Amino acid sequence: IAGALHAVVLLGIVLGAGVFASDIPHAVLAGILIKVGTDIIDWDYLKRLHHAPKAGVVMMFTVLFITVFVDLITAVAIGVIMASLVFMKRMTDLQLHRHHRSDRGASAKPRGSRYHGKGTRPHSAVPPGRAHEFQFRQGDVPAVGQIRSVRCVGTRSQRCPHHRLHYLTRY
Repeated sequence: IAGALHAVVLLGIVLGAGVFASDIPHAVLAGILIKVGTDIIDWDYLKRLHHAPKAGVVMMFTVLFITVFVDLITAVAIGVIMASLVFMKRMTDLQLHRHHRSDRGASAKPRGSRYHGKGTRPHSAVPPGRAHEFQFRQGDVPAVGQIRSVRCVGTRSQRCPHHRLHYLTRY
């Protein structure tokens, strides 16, 4: 909504107040653009850039260069496609890793999630309202941001003492 409002205001200035806006020096307009540009930058991410995954860094710089040298719409489209491909690669690797672990032998149990409910073990997404019946171990949860492990054991909302994560449980 803010971008649309800015576009409407800018259109109004160009069409209606173009005569007055022409008196504004170009250096002032350039300064405003520089200020807006620096406010858009995610400085915290740039500080953590050397710890970020290489695929994310490559995507960021690719989208940046395409935005500067080609077009914003093209850059966004290519960024979405690249992010989708990276996501599919990660999910394929995760699936293959799990499949490989379960092929180690009949005696070796796969380290997948343990199902504590009645019936068969589901092979798709967790049904709504049934997440309390699953227990995930640390090795089963992909590394995403600050999450290190997920547990759904206990009786109330608790704070995990070893990780920065709240977990909800119920009977």
